[in-house]
Amino acid sequence: MLRGYDDYEVTLGDLIRGERATLGWNIEEAARRVVLPVRIIVAIEGGQIPPEIPDALMSGFVRSYGRILQLDQDYCCMQYWSEVHEKNTVKLLQPISEMSAAMPMKPSGTAFGRLVDRLLSALHIL
Repeated sequence: MLRGYDDYEVTLGDLIRGERATLGWNIEEAARRVVLPVRIIVAIEGGQIPPEIPDALMSGFVRSYGRILQLDQDYCCMQYWSEVHEKNTVKLLQPISEMSAAMPMKPSGTAFGRLVDRLLSALHIL
């Protein structure tokens, strides 16, 4: 079955790559113009967080890249973090209340076991 145009999700990386291509820039040219290492440009376009870069610094990099491409900087930054967190969020497959009973290595009757019980109970309340 054929999919329509609106059936595809367009990420910030897709938008940025498109704008960069429209300007006729390759990744190296974009990195030179925004004064960032190529690996940071690749990370932004790929929706990744380099582990050695603090979040606040990465936000500035995303804004700078958006500005040089004449895109809305606030949109770029919000969309980047939304996509990054969506990729890196672990979704619970079962309710937290069931997790306590399913923990195979929970040491019952120990201080650690009681701590685990309290933590899971607190999470269940939230």
